[in-house]
Formats: sequence, C-alpha cells, structure tokens
Amino acid sequence: MTDERWKIDGGVSKEGDLFVWLDGEYFGGHAIARVFRDAGNVRANARLIAAAPDLLEAAKELIDHLSKMENGKWLNNRPGDLLEKAVAKAEGRE
Repeated sequence: MTDERWKIDGGVSKEGDLFVWLDGEYFGGHAIARVFRDAGNVRANARLIAAAPDLLEAAKELIDHLSKMENGKWLNNRPGDLLEKAVAKAEGRE
C-alpha cells in the first residue's frame, strides 16, 4: 500500500459537507477534497476519494501481474483496457 493515507474528517462542515485530508494534517492543513452533501451519497463519495491512492496502486499492480501472464497480451482486452485507461486518467496522461 502507498505511504500516503487519505482520511475522511471525523466531522462535517456546518453545511453538512465532508472533507478528505492527508492523514495527520487536520490542523492548519489543506483538504484534498470537499464532498458536498448535495452530491449524492456524501459518505460513500468521500470513502471512494479517500481510497483513491490505494485503488490506483492496486490497479497498477494488477496490470503488471496480468501483462506477465500472457506475454504482455491480455486474454480479453476489455478488463485490461479499462484498467489502463483508468490509471492513465488518474495519472493525468489522458
């Protein structure tokens, strides 16, 4: 897992929004994201954002593992293509 941990703030803003912070930097730090309560399921959205670094790392490891299984070629292009596009998007290459 990545050394960078993102955490959902234990409280909510007076508007009912949640914040995602870099673990340990609550006081005087800057939020990574603010999830507005009107954006659907605020807690689920905040959890997904907080899990983003770990999800990205897992996707990269899976791409590496699967590419070795078939000499760099996917058995079925769809899952591999989706993973590679998602990683490229997360890394700003799309």
